[in-house]
Amino acid sequence: MKKILLLFVVALMVIAPISVSAQSEIKVVLEGTEIVFDQPPVIISDRTMVPVRAIYEALGAEVSWDAATRTASGTKTGITVSFTIDEAKVVINYNEVEIDAPAVIVNDRTLVPVRALAEGFGVTVDWDAETRTVKLTNTNPPVETKIDGLINKVPTIYDYQGQINAENKPNGYGTAYFPDGRIFCGSFMHKYSKDGFLFYTNPLTGIKTAQWYDEGKSTGYVEMEWPDGNVYKGAYKNGQFTGYGELYMADGSSYRGEWINGVYNGKGRYDWADGSWFEGDWVDGMRNGQGTYYDAKSKQSISGSWEDDAYVV
Repeated sequence: MKKILLLFVVALMVIAPISVSAQSEIKVVLEGTEIVFDQPPVIISDRTMVPVRAIYEALGAEVSWDAATRTASGTKTGITVSFTIDEAKVVINYNEVEIDAPAVIVNDRTLVPVRALAEGFGVTVDWDAETRTVKLTNTNPPVETKIDGLINKVPTIYDYQGQINAENKPNGYGTAYFPDGRIFCGSFMHKYSKDGFLFYTNPLTGIKTAQWYDEGKSTGYVEMEWPDGNVYKGAYKNGQFTGYGELYMADGSSYRGEWINGVYNGKGRYDWADGSWFEGDWVDGMRNGQGTYYDAKSKQSISGSWEDDAYVV
């Protein structure tokens, strides 16, 4: 449901070795200026792979690296393009796009398919086989502008960063900043929001909410964070958790399972902070039906029937 959220040529894979071309040097030229690399671009399995940081910096993007997830990201004017090592996808403003060659590491440098990287920022890629040159041309780069549009059928002027069409309307990837504090980050088509997250913070409760939209319509999937550190990810309907969802509490406990109107109902698992857990049936927030409880202190478990949160002997 969530497409959520992102960048990276050879971590030698024992099972399936990658074929790297050893031909003459490949040049990359952006708007007529050659980009200088400390690790030259290479061809791997017929795909031109380039060092991600050098290309990002040449395009004027801010570069970041998440060591935990091995993800390289570049952000520029409302667009974030991310690659994760060994994953055959690029994530652009939370939209996942499949690519035919995963990001890899060569000589401690992250290399990614040049076409996937460039097109995320509205750059056209051409290949000159005779000179072995990749030519990059800014054809639809992101811009900062104000948009005169309709929000809930009300004429509204809002700030926008991203790609636009000839009529100065959002078209492609971008981020919209609305006067009421809401932010939509994702993709747009013919001025309308398409796929992405709508972010907003309740000024009274401080609860942060990210709601996923698909083809311009809410999917009912949300991610919520409370000021006390509790986090919920899952289904949301009529202002309540309804369907499958996961609640992670600041004290280290969690619930992953089914909900009805904001209460545990159906199959689910509750984990306490001390390592104890229960997995089974829930009714109105209590253990009712069949299930198994594991006690971390005694390292023993019991399975069977439960009623009103108590084990039925």
